[in-house]
Amino acid sequence: MTRIEEIQSAIESLPKEEFSRLAAWLHRREDGSRVAPPFEVQVTRDSGMWIAECHALGLVTEAESYEALVQRARQIAPELAELNGLEADPRRLRLRFVEEPADQGDSDTGN
Repeated sequence: MTRIEEIQSAIESLPKEEFSRLAAWLHRREDGSRVAPPFEVQVTRDSGMWIAECHALGLVTEAESYEALVQRARQIAPELAELNGLEADPRRLRLRFVEEPADQGDSDTGN
């Protein structure tokens, strides 16, 4: 068993309250402030366009390329977070992009 597997096994065997304390500790910065979890941005491709949606931020945008979509989402997310009373510090706002498979009926197979 590798060291990582040993650690993973130990973490999985923790009682729920101890796991919660460990998770909170892991999400703290050196200065004691908490690291906010990332906002999950769902990414789909439809009719040649890339689409990003994040319900928590109220974000919906599209672009012709994945790179442009990520750039656009990162550009508008801080303002949307501030407007919605969420984490507004752009240095602390984190986004996690999750690509969803295209619908079976989508004939566009290009990336």
